[in-house]
Amino acid sequence: MPPTPRGRPPRDTAPPTDEQLIAWFDSGELLDRIGRHFDLADSELFRAAARQAGALTTAGRIDLLSLIESGAVAAVERHAFFTVVQFYVQAIPTLDEPVFRMLAAVDTLVKLGGADGAANWPNDALVEWLRSDPSRADAIISGAGAGDAVVDAHLTFALQVVGDPARARGFIASVEPMLKASAFTALSRMPDADAASRATSIETIGSALAEGADERLSANGLAAILAIASQEPFADGDLVLAALAAPLAARGGGTLFGAAAALWTDKAAARPEIAPVLLEALLDLNPEHKGTTDTLDLGLKKLLDNGHNESVLQFLATC
Repeated sequence: MPPTPRGRPPRDTAPPTDEQLIAWFDSGELLDRIGRHFDLADSELFRAAARQAGALTTAGRIDLLSLIESGAVAAVERHAFFTVVQFYVQAIPTLDEPVFRMLAAVDTLVKLGGADGAANWPNDALVEWLRSDPSRADAIISGAGAGDAVVDAHLTFALQVVGDPARARGFIASVEPMLKASAFTALSRMPDADAASRATSIETIGSALAEGADERLSANGLAAILAIASQEPFADGDLVLAALAAPLAARGGGTLFGAAAALWTDKAAARPEIAPVLLEALLDLNPEHKGTTDTLDLGLKKLLDNGHNESVLQFLATC
């Protein structure tokens, strides 16, 4: 075994005991210990310690969520913050907490993460937590639209867990854009083996957008339509094109990015009746929007790989 580098304490090979975790929580040291990875040599041991702390919280011997609520997690040094987040991601699915307390804690963690790509990790843990007891998702769905912004912000995850397209479509009639967007996103992530149900989802989204929508909602709706249409068997092409008419009409930056991304990622977007319509809209792309132009390059390559040479050549000749 190689010697430990000078100045660095040796790594432990055993997880902390329950008594150590309780003592660190009581003394205010727990977050510091977590940020140091408990000085453990193995990541699985670290994850096991998080689940162990979750079990202690459920048993009432410590309270992990209180460290979020008190601002202690917010005060963690940035270099250690995402180690603490990783700890909570492992612990959250093991907890037995009131639904609205958990939503507030997860919301705080995500906001503290800022623009970092890892900021949304706690949402994945929340979905796992909801799946372990579907009544939790039901509580969110029942509470949505009652004026609690945190509940509304997590509606997508609850609908996704319940997996009922008809229940998700019910929110598309809402006057609240966030609830509409949540329904769009949930439907796009929801496997639906019923072709007629998927056709209804596509038509309902398209109709809602035709009644008027801001740019963000239009982009969200376009992505949902194409994701739903990409499930097999494919939806009727005329139905999909009719639904796409409203979000593509405004040619907003977010919508055009969604069109470019769909050409790369969604099977429906590469269909011969749909790809030309997306490409026509992308003729209005601002070339200074580098993220969209780079994504479009990937989409054009995907179309070429799938034999849509004529559509690509016509687009390139026109733009």
